[in-house]
Amino acid sequence: MYIRTGKQCRERYLNILSPTIIKGSWSITEDYTIFKTYNEHGSKWSQISEALPGRSENSVKNRFYSSLRKYINQLRNLEFRKSEEKKDSLP
Repeated sequence: MYIRTGKQCRERYLNILSPTIIKGSWSITEDYTIFKTYNEHGSKWSQISEALPGRSENSVKNRFYSSLRKYINQLRNLEFRKSEEKKDSLP
């Protein structure tokens, strides 16, 4: 049987079980705030999450990296399409 440590219990409460945590969809304003404060403070997730009441440090960090990954994939797809268009237009 698996037993959680005290640290794991604390993290689980702060990130998942706390009634103050917002678990709904992210707004555009929240995304903007994450990227803006990331540019100001770097990857100090506790400071960034303070700017977003109700969002845990872990959820803010996960949202940042998932949004960044989606943006990078969109750029790669766009570059790939442009390179394919150039190949198709060559005689």
